[in-house]
Amino acid sequence: LPVIRRIHWGGQSAIGALPPEVRSLVYLQEFNVSFNDLQGPIPTEWFDTPPPRNTTVLVPEVELQYYLPYLYLVDVGFNNLDGSVPLGFWSCPSLRFVYLSNNVFTGQALPSEEYLKDAESISSPFLEDIWIDNNSLTGGIPRWIFSLANLKSFIAERNLLDGTLPDLDNVVGGLPATMQVLDLSFNNMTGFLPAALFEGDGLNYLYLDNNQFNGKLPTYEPPEIPVLVDVWLHNNQLTGKIPDAFGADWSNLAEFRLQTNQLTGTVVSGCLEPLRW
Repeated sequence: LPVIRRIHWGGQSAIGALPPEVRSLVYLQEFNVSFNDLQGPIPTEWFDTPPPRNTTVLVPEVELQYYLPYLYLVDVGFNNLDGSVPLGFWSCPSLRFVYLSNNVFTGQALPSEEYLKDAESISSPFLEDIWIDNNSLTGGIPRWIFSLANLKSFIAERNLLDGTLPDLDNVVGGLPATMQVLDLSFNNMTGFLPAALFEGDGLNYLYLDNNQFNGKLPTYEPPEIPVLVDVWLHNNQLTGKIPDAFGADWSNLAEFRLQTNQLTGTVVSGCLEPLRW
């Protein structure tokens, strides 16, 4: 088989489906077919358990537990792909960058902790970007997402996600220290907002607007170096008095949105620039 490490075919007006035969490209590292008109599902065959080594599918001298062991970038954004995201996708061992935005994917967005345990599998520990926004994906946000030590951005806006956020206040370390963007806007998320969301040393952009989050705004321990730039909490069901020090330490804040909740009180921001509401 040819040694193909990169497929970059974005913006080529390509049509058709993703071929199952991609799984034969053992050394594939990057797969980018974004901004086309591809249809159909992500083939589950890409993430099946490989057959025995004596088949012609695999390079004989390489012992593999996965068909695509070196795949670290998948970008199929801005197509018309549908169906569910294969749960085995998230166990691809080298996966780092996942861009599934702006398709018509349905079904469960992310495998649960229980699924990973039953399948004796784990998510790739190298995941940095997970973009699944603008689809019709369902389900909740599993705790393992926030245990990814290298995670920088998790963007899942405009789906049908529901349930509550994991109890990050009781997770060692809270948010990943590397996390810069968390976007869950325009979903059906409920429950309280963990204080850990506002305590991260790296989080710049927090978008939780247009959900059904409820309860009071939390009292939190400010990080040593506040880096929050945008905090969008509007169009939820938050109630109660805004804590006196809420936002007072956010010196880099550009946009802070709380409207269309049931909150009382005022916000004293540490930002030196005029805020946009």
